[in-house]
Amino acid sequence: MQNVRTVRRQQFEDIIDVRNTTQQEESMHTPSAIRVVRIALRLSLAAGFLSAVADRFGWWEPFGQGSWGSMGAFADYAHQLVPFASGWLLTVIVWAATATEATLGVLLLTGWRPKLVGAATCLVLIVFGAAMAVSLGMESPLSCSVFSAASAAAAYAILGTTSPPHTTDTTHQSNATLKGSS
Repeated sequence: MQNVRTVRRQQFEDIIDVRNTTQQEESMHTPSAIRVVRIALRLSLAAGFLSAVADRFGWWEPFGQGSWGSMGAFADYAHQLVPFASGWLLTVIVWAATATEATLGVLLLTGWRPKLVGAATCLVLIVFGAAMAVSLGMESPLSCSVFSAASAAAAYAILGTTSPPHTTDTTHQSNATLKGSS
């Protein structure tokens, strides 16, 4: 009977040890998982902005791709979004949008100041999505996933500011240091 209790106790301790080990392994892998998500968000948002800018300059045409193909065609589209703008004001809006998207695309690629760049990206996408919804109808920004991209930018801003949790090894070292110094 004593042997059965000893064996069961050992099995129970083994189960607890496996659970603790699994939790430690998960916490050690979390920082790299967050890092992968941050990189994926950053690169996908950058690709979207830079692809749109490339399209305005006709850089997709040799590949049989693109929507606008020129700044003139993009200006016509922008005029649909902001019908009150024409002439010099439309030109300013078109070039400001292009410069903003190019700048955000490059900053996203570099990973510089994720909280600031992610928030700015989110704001630009929300403004663009709202302009699309007002001018073209709600289906347009939804079908183009503008608000999904804005949410991705918000997630990038939030994830870009979180520091990875400490691994168990660091915690044990800190506790050992504290115990040794007391």
